Amino acid sequence: MHNVRLRDRRRNPRSTSAYNIGSRALCARGLDREVKSLLRQIKTENAIFINTCEALLTGIVRVDQMTLFLKNPGGQVWRDPKIEKKLEERLKGAYEGYAETVVDMKAVLEKFMEKLMLDPAGKVG
Repeated sequence: MHNVRLRDRRRNPRSTSAYNIGSRALCARGLDREVKSLLRQIKTENAIFINTCEALLTGIVRVDQMTLFLKNPGGQVWRDPKIEKKLEERLKGAYEGYAETVVDMKAVLEKFMEKLMLDPAGKVG
């Protein structure tokens, strides 16, 4: 059966061309769906991550400072000794693991966003 299809396409160049275009379109649509799904998942994980950071920082940093902390999770502003002390008190023995996880998650999200050519807002750039 496979040979018949191949033979039929050889006889009719239009059917070969239409077949190739059709299969590329289906693949592109499938890939497009996969990429969109992946983007949604990344955006969702990023939102959960930022919300978690915000919940952790609430009551530790001033509201007007929150954006600075959330723009760069695990960054330099997080390393302020006063902030670290308050975070350690809030998280008790889990602080070190949490701090490492924040840095790791940030790195993974940045790598995905770079590979998918997304801007910091998660939009295709």
